[in-house]
Amino acid sequence: VQAYDNFIITISKESNKLSAQATGQSKIEIFPVSEADFIFKEINAKISFLKDESGKINKLMLNQNDTNIELPRID
Repeated sequence: VQAYDNFIITISKESNKLSAQATGQSKIEIFPVSEADFIFKEINAKISFLKDESGKINKLMLNQNDTNIELPRID
């Protein structure tokens, strides 16, 4: 789960498929293009998972319409 003000993206895994659901939006499957980068086929957007020094994912970068939004991880 990621948060930015009141904007939250929930990442979930079901049957080896990842999905993302933003606040007020439908759940959409995301598809890997690398180990850390995933794209949405329905919309022009990409999610990148960012790791800290210890290798734990601690942020998510959403790139949509040439805008990057970095969202910290919340559990």
